[in-house]
Amino acid sequence: QQNWKDKGFDVAWVPAGCGMVPSNREEGCIIDPTKVTVRGRYVKTHHPHTFCMAEALEGLLDFVVCLGPMMVVCATLYRLPIVYTKLFREERVT
Repeated sequence: QQNWKDKGFDVAWVPAGCGMVPSNREEGCIIDPTKVTVRGRYVKTHHPHTFCMAEALEGLLDFVVCLGPMMVVCATLYRLPIVYTKLFREERVT
C-alpha cells in the first residue's frame, strides 16, 4: 500500500469497497500529476442497462410475433402424416 512508487509504478489504483481508504470509493494515485493530460470527457448519455433491456424486449417481441406462424407450422407437421396417409389410402382404393 505504501511502497508502490519505490517499486517503479507510476499509478496506484484502489478498488471500491476494499477498506483501504476511508471513503470506501475507487481511488487512483499518480506520482506526477503534471504529466496527466485531459484529452476528453466521458458523458454518460444512457443508463448502462438500457441496451440490455432493449435487447430483451426485442427478443420478447420476436417470440410473440413468431409464435403464430410457429404454431401453424407445428400443427401442419403434426397433422401431415394423417393427411398423407388419407391421400394415399384414397388413391389405392380408387
